[in-house]
Amino acid sequence: VRYDKAETGADDDKEAQNKSVMLFLPGLDGKGSYSHDTLLSLSDDYDVYKLEFDSSDRSTFLQAVEFVLQGIRRLELEHPGGEELVLAGESFGGLLASYVSARMPDTDNPNN
Repeated sequence: VRYDKAETGADDDKEAQNKSVMLFLPGLDGKGSYSHDTLLSLSDDYDVYKLEFDSSDRSTFLQAVEFVLQGIRRLELEHPGGEELVLAGESFGGLLASYVSARMPDTDNPNN
């Protein structure tokens, strides 16, 4: 499992300092390779990071949830200014994002 800054072509790190942070969770391909154009357009408003995993990874759902939580903790450490953190995903990644956000304390989630 890797957490990388999404390759969007945006080079201006100063501009990224004023943006909310997004952690993008891919579908079952593990790379989000079908989402490049979406991530590119999101990079206008977000400092986008992407969780990547090998498509042969056979982790359980709860292990995948833990990978996401580790990514969130890492981003919180890298961005201590309290920027908004947005979780987004495609397909299976959307399911993971919904599951994690519904269980996270201290969020704007109306179900908490």
